[in-house]
Amino acid sequence: MFQVSPATVARWAREKRLVHVTTLGGQKRYPCGEVMRLAGAMGFAVSLVRGTRAKPR
Repeated sequence: MFQVSPATVARWAREKRLVHVTTLGGQKRYPCGEVMRLAGAMGFAVSLVRGTRAKPR
């Protein structure tokens, strides 16, 4: 979405620019609302389209 490296996203999380939830396995999950908030703050045009979750294979 932002076309940045995973290291940049991790830095944003460390700097508390992007709120995340850490799973029991240590993975970071970023709530949709937080991603949308950051995108808006960075000047991206954002809109939330409901029902567009990825389908499992």
